[in-house]
Amino acid sequence: MILDLPAVVKQIVKDGPKRVVINRAGEATTKEEGFRILGIKPTIIYIRNDGWSIGCTPDLDVITNHMWQDEWAAVAWYHEDENKWFWRPWGDSNGAQEV
Repeated sequence: MILDLPAVVKQIVKDGPKRVVINRAGEATTKEEGFRILGIKPTIIYIRNDGWSIGCTPDLDVITNHMWQDEWAAVAWYHEDENKWFWRPWGDSNGAQEV
């Protein structure tokens, strides 16, 4: 599947990820349950090459990163100081793009 990454990232940041990691065991729940019931607001979102996404908080980033490491297409993160989301294609460490 070929994704229009800028458009996909923009939509996922707007709508939120499909799932949210809730603990160090890598268990996840829906974004609604994660936020409403558990109070988890993901500030990092991983987007798989099929368009599926999962979010996490910084303390669960390493765990989330390793879940589908060979299938990530992009990663987005919220920069609190700038009050903006940024993203980059997976494997491209040359720079971030604003969402």
